[in-house]
Amino acid sequence: MGVPVPSDLRLYVIWVNYGCGADIARSRASLLRQGATVPDLSLRFVCVNNGPGDGRAENLAIAGMTVLEMGENAGFGRACNRGIRWVADRDRAAAMWLLNPDTEVAAGCLAAIARTLATDGQWRTDWAICGTTVITPTGEIWQTGGTWDRRTGSILPRRDRPPDPHSDSPDPLQDTDWVSGCSLLLNLSHFGDAMPQFDPDFFLYYEDFDLCQRQRRAGHPVQWLPAATVIHHPSSVTGRTPHRRLRWSLHGYWLALEKHAPRSVLITRLLRTAIAALLTAPRDRPTAIAKATAIGDYLHHRLQKIFRPFLPKKFP
Repeated sequence: MGVPVPSDLRLYVIWVNYGCGADIARSRASLLRQGATVPDLSLRFVCVNNGPGDGRAENLAIAGMTVLEMGENAGFGRACNRGIRWVADRDRAAAMWLLNPDTEVAAGCLAAIARTLATDGQWRTDWAICGTTVITPTGEIWQTGGTWDRRTGSILPRRDRPPDPHSDSPDPLQDTDWVSGCSLLLNLSHFGDAMPQFDPDFFLYYEDFDLCQRQRRAGHPVQWLPAATVIHHPSSVTGRTPHRRLRWSLHGYWLALEKHAPRSVLITRLLRTAIAALLTAPRDRPTAIAKATAIGDYLHHRLQKIFRPFLPKKFP
């Protein structure tokens, strides 16, 4: 039996594609199955394509899917920004759900979102950014929000145990320091004329943490919805290149520390990685190279930041 929800409740689901069109089709199919349990929730599908010409773009040609072309691999945050702007230009009363291509929506997820985040035919305006419970295909908890300690630079996922998913009562939201971009809901009606955007400095990793920190400082709540569950499969893209993933992750982490931690924490973490790269080189050269390259990437970013006012702005 479906949950009664007003018919003008619109939820735009946004995926970023980079060689994972088949995964997006699977994720979309899981949403359609769940959509049948909440018939009055209007789902709209948007894919931002970072990988034109990768030989898999034909998988995105699905009925009812809007495809936005970036023209190059612009990174996760910039692609999400394109999707957010596209929705905001057309529907300021809607909510958006950023989903990784390698996710599937578990049973009861859409119903939990609808009964908790909406009331009287509208998205409630008291929530701004909301994450879901994210589990692995084997049922282990992968993430339920995240913690942040600016004194040490520790950015860690939470793995709290959700309540009984079969409960029919409204599900309380729990405050958290940040939520994963793997499954992140944005409420445009909360932000009014403002529009939340990812920092384009981040190519991949920690852009979700940065967004949450900036919005929390601006007074917008960041919360976790325990009963809404998404299944996260092993990455279909970054899993193919673990050393590139390490490089991107370290670079994103240092950017996050640069923006949100004391400078001493950033310097300490950079030095630790440099020492680890030297110690690792004799027995694991690829990992050492990935760490050293990440340091070079970050230093290059610092130089670019100095000269950025004199450079043309590529992504307005």
